[in-house]
Amino acid sequence: MKCAISICLAVLPNVALAFTPELPSGALQLSAYTSEGSHYELPIDVFDGAQLPTARIKGTVYRDTWRIEEGFVSTTDLVTSLEQQLAQAGYDIVLTCESDACGGFDFRFKTEILPPPEMFVDLSDYRFISARRAGVNGPEAVGVMVSQTAIAGMVQVIQVAPRAPSQEVLAKPPEEGDVRPNLRPDTDIGATNLISRLSESGHVVLADLSFETGSSRLAKGPFETLKTLSEFLVSNPDIRVVLVGHTDNSGDLDKNIELSKKRAESVQTRLSDTYGVPIAQIQARGVGYLAPLGSNADPAGRDANRRVEVVLLAAP
Repeated sequence: MKCAISICLAVLPNVALAFTPELPSGALQLSAYTSEGSHYELPIDVFDGAQLPTARIKGTVYRDTWRIEEGFVSTTDLVTSLEQQLAQAGYDIVLTCESDACGGFDFRFKTEILPPPEMFVDLSDYRFISARRAGVNGPEAVGVMVSQTAIAGMVQVIQVAPRAPSQEVLAKPPEEGDVRPNLRPDTDIGATNLISRLSESGHVVLADLSFETGSSRLAKGPFETLKTLSEFLVSNPDIRVVLVGHTDNSGDLDKNIELSKKRAESVQTRLSDTYGVPIAQIQARGVGYLAPLGSNADPAGRDANRRVEVVLLAAP
């Protein structure tokens, strides 16, 4: 069960978390999840070209996101404020980095990010902070992701503590086998709205795509999303995107990454060969099952996880 929360206060009430961020007064909280007896893979360094170094911190994990329209200036200003707040709260900063310096695409897709619409990450403008401290009951850790859409700032805070502090539980994470409503919200977006969603959120699922059975080859189509996307790219030659393939968790990770990349490359080829989009505007990558939209424990979740997304690299 997920709860969307409308809160516009600088310091959020009724939450006794180890770290409560002070955000601009226009902050709207989008999600708040609590997972007891869990763990968080805290990034402790940038992506090194092969892997993202992490430290597994066990305890109660809190996942919160906010959207900031009024009062948002830039990701730089926001992350500077949050870093100062963490230091004042007694945390040692383990890692602070931005976009390409973090590892760009690879860092973003190898660290934990809540799915849209709860969190959006612009690959060309995001900042990340990792911090740790010795808490009363054991080690505590916080991971902060700050990014933006075309009209708002986005903040995600994931923190872990040894025991759950006494607090009002605002929302619960999905139970094993539960499915969030509308796991793939982009299926409700017609091709005519695809570009506005892409411009606003920085990425969107190409929901009408299908592939030949047991193959990475894109089916014959036609696909309205590709027609719409190609027209947008041809009309805006300065825009660059990356096509990101995703799978469910059936099978080996490396094989799934290879399959997801081949499917993204198949879409890339169709855009270039059929619709005339310059290949320089389109990258293709695959992340396998590392960024699911839903639970792989049920058919609906697995279906939602098998997808190709388009991610905006250079905003219009």
